[in-house]
Amino acid sequence: MDGYRLATGKAVDDVIDDIASDIDRAVNRRLLTSYTDNMTRAVQGVFPDAGYGSRYHDIAHRLEANAARFAAYKAYHATEQVKRQLTSPGTPDECRQRARGALRAFNRYQAAEYNTAVARCRTARQWIGFDDATHRELFPHLRWLPSRSATPREQHMPYYNRVWAKDDPFWTQNQPGNLWNCKCDWEETADDIDHDGVTVTPPPPSLAGNPAITGEIFTNKAAYIANAGKDGEGICRKSNFSLLKKKAKNHPLLQKQTTCVADGVNYDVEFTRFGIEEYVQSMFWHRNFWLKNTLLDSMPDIIKNAQYVGKKVCDTTHNSGRKLKIKQQTDYFYYYRISLPGGDSAILHLGRWKNNHKMYLYTITNKVNI
Repeated sequence: MDGYRLATGKAVDDVIDDIASDIDRAVNRRLLTSYTDNMTRAVQGVFPDAGYGSRYHDIAHRLEANAARFAAYKAYHATEQVKRQLTSPGTPDECRQRARGALRAFNRYQAAEYNTAVARCRTARQWIGFDDATHRELFPHLRWLPSRSATPREQHMPYYNRVWAKDDPFWTQNQPGNLWNCKCDWEETADDIDHDGVTVTPPPPSLAGNPAITGEIFTNKAAYIANAGKDGEGICRKSNFSLLKKKAKNHPLLQKQTTCVADGVNYDVEFTRFGIEEYVQSMFWHRNFWLKNTLLDSMPDIIKNAQYVGKKVCDTTHNSGRKLKIKQQTDYFYYYRISLPGGDSAILHLGRWKNNHKMYLYTITNKVNI
């Protein structure tokens, strides 16, 4: 967890000062940035080679989106807890001391959450290799290896050195890493199946499912998500958008270009701050909000390989302000279908500048009306 930003007393006090000075803000930006960077780094460390076209591209982005969503919910709850302590009965010093205790508790949990995310991502990466057709032919089974922990917990002990077929339903719910801070491992084998009499204990609901199949490190049963209440999802999305919009000012995409084809014509495509902001704020399909935002780094390759759908004349009759000014410089909008990790599809909107006929990324939706 190198570089974790809330590891010092000063960092904790800075967050508390932020929250105290803006008590109505639902999610503290420092917390959101720190937790998001830390949790997504757990994914990226396991999948450093998940660029567009990689066998790991889809699963890495699904897991990164899940980690970012989890981090947003955690920041939401941590902010609420600090606010609750700051506004509770007592002297200012007493309230502040309780706020420090609450925030430090969230920070202590971060180590287990980070380590569990790394373990679950490692499990997902290994499963993709295990599931390869050649591997299945040579090594049709998997052996559960004992924990490396000095003090292993009992729940996984019945599985130690036992062997299941790769296609056994056991593996859809049970894998190394599906307990908090689990340090078990597994290996491929051609040895005979050997699990008679094993008592299977379900994993915690927050860590259920095979992450390589579900695309989830943490499920909706995770406490931060399950206890967020009716408005939690919307608050977390809006806070995440606010953070991404700020990053759009200096986003790496601003330095890049790509190409696309429409009606048999090759076009250069550029990225603008306006387009990045429009893209990240799109709330289409709430379940895909975090996912589509993780794809920004791959956007040049995604556009280059997208399926052209059609175009229509730019309509300026329903906009005002900055959006109207952009549209007044645009003659056509072009639409491209892309596949999202996990099986859904989406439509990219590219505008074409009147002055030079270059394209630019405008936004993303789940449908298009031509």
